[in-house]
Amino acid sequence: MTNKEPNPDPQAPAAVYLVVDVTVTDPPLFQQYVDGHQASVARYGGRFLSAAGRTEVVEGDWDPAILVIHEWPTRAAFHAWYCSEDYRPWREMRQRSARVNAILVDGLPLPIPPDGP
Repeated sequence: MTNKEPNPDPQAPAAVYLVVDVTVTDPPLFQQYVDGHQASVARYGGRFLSAAGRTEVVEGDWDPAILVIHEWPTRAAFHAWYCSEDYRPWREMRQRSARVNAILVDGLPLPIPPDGP
């Protein structure tokens, strides 16, 4: 490590990623959800990395209709948002307008060592 590189705190929590596979069942209602909930994500420190982009199956048979990826600074930040009164009406709207499979996955601590994780 050179003097110009940051000294990462090994105790600092890594970012987490929410990966959501969405099948829309009520397009008009789902669009209201999309338009309405995004500000709540930002208020809790989340950000969108991908939403409704084109996917390409590289291996296997998973072919999501819509794939959404959020980044959250910590697992606690994600849960604070997901369980918040701010997001509750949007979550209920999404549950009425789409079927989803969602997972939360830990990110790697940064910087990643040159020899890999």
